[in-house]
Amino acid sequence: MKYASFWKRVLATLIDWTLFAILSGALAYAVTGKPAGNDDFHWVNNGIFFLFYYVYSAALESSYKGGTLGKQLLGIKVTTERGKRISFPRASIRYMSRLLSFFLAGFGCVMVLFTLKRQGLHDQIAKTIVIENA
Repeated sequence: MKYASFWKRVLATLIDWTLFAILSGALAYAVTGKPAGNDDFHWVNNGIFFLFYYVYSAALESSYKGGTLGKQLLGIKVTTERGKRISFPRASIRYMSRLLSFFLAGFGCVMVLFTLKRQGLHDQIAKTIVIENA
């Protein structure tokens, strides 16, 4: 197994976040009728982003494709430490743990650079790895 590089993982996340920023912003505007910068828009936008991104990430990472659209575009996928497809509950744990990784000033994500299996804190908690598609 070849572990995915830190930069491929970062780029995949940026692709997904860009897609969801556009979608959640459009939905928040449709719901509130108010532009970005408004408090109502802000709270609705963040709620939509968090909820939809969770479902999107957990569903696609636990699917047979093993990754979000960003990961699929870059040819990487999330698996168990043994290279098997992950379950939706494990993908959910990984997603929630990734929030912890970000809240620790991103340190949990930067750990990918320093671990043998290129695992972030969220991967270690969920017992997952991110690999190059074969």
